[in-house]
Amino acid sequence: MDGARQNGKETLTPEQRRRLVSMLVDLRAWVEKTPAAAAVPEIQPDHAVEAGLPHPAVAAIPLVNKGKKDEKEVKPVVVLKSMVEQIDELLQTKLPGGPYQNRDIHLTEGPGGTVLVKDGLKKYEGIDAVPDAEIQALIRQTVTEWEKSSR
Repeated sequence: MDGARQNGKETLTPEQRRRLVSMLVDLRAWVEKTPAAAAVPEIQPDHAVEAGLPHPAVAAIPLVNKGKKDEKEVKPVVVLKSMVEQIDELLQTKLPGGPYQNRDIHLTEGPGGTVLVKDGLKKYEGIDAVPDAEIQALIRQTVTEWEKSSR
């Protein structure tokens, strides 16, 4: 920070701590692909840092929009969902009321763009790795529907 390596929070000034927390809030929004302003509630300034107390959770720190007084200048962040996220969203609409409504089945992206199928606490790499043929069929049907709707 400021050209010097920091090995702990103890040596940071209150201003450096505020800047670090602000940076973490911005990075959190970027990593989670959500607008930072929506992820952080408005709170009153915290005096814990000045008192030398541990800083509250990052999510409790308000964003400061320096230099912008007109709210109309703030542009919403468009969050684009991956193909797997879109297919999982469609799959979630099919689960309630069906034979798998009490199962926690989700599709997520794995390393290198692979598809991970989560069935409760179990994870399978790829649809073919799922041992339940009916779940495989449901996922394949959902993929087909997604392909038709995305054209």
